[in-house]
Amino acid sequence: VISGETVSASGTCTFADKNVGTGKTVSCSSIALSGTDKGNYSLSSTSASKTSAANITAKALTWATKPTVSNKTYNGNTNATISSNGSISGAVSGDTVTLDSSSASAKFADANVGTNKAITFTGYALSGTDKGNYTLAQPTGVTANITNAANPISVTPKTGLVYSGSDQSLVTVSGAQ
Repeated sequence: VISGETVSASGTCTFADKNVGTGKTVSCSSIALSGTDKGNYSLSSTSASKTSAANITAKALTWATKPTVSNKTYNGNTNATISSNGSISGAVSGDTVTLDSSSASAKFADANVGTNKAITFTGYALSGTDKGNYTLAQPTGVTANITNAANPISVTPKTGLVYSGSDQSLVTVSGAQ
């Protein structure tokens, strides 16, 4: 197109297939010129194929409902029990893609007693014939509680002590310490 003239081309273009990839073949048909100076030009063909810079990137799925984790009693470790795996959304209608939770696990941020403790998930994946066209981030923003251990501490006073002039323990402590 000569500088200063207004001409553009448009048509119907389709990828060779719907799947994620780079350098994919794109075929176009019904190509037509438009613009104020289109009459000064003609097309040698109204169809074309192009393979450079034609890419399809994976679509990110989202969590429709996030997984949940059971609250637990303090036991000295960060392991968390997943009580519900949640669900995903955003797949293109007609595609077969589902949540695979077979390797999912969860951990508390630390092992200490507390409320609304952050949970970290690993192992959630996708399955189905169209899984390669999608991505899924591990869920975030999930919390649960760790409550005090139920192991009581008992304190028993010592009896029958004879004064010896030195500090002596006056009680016996047993249970969790």
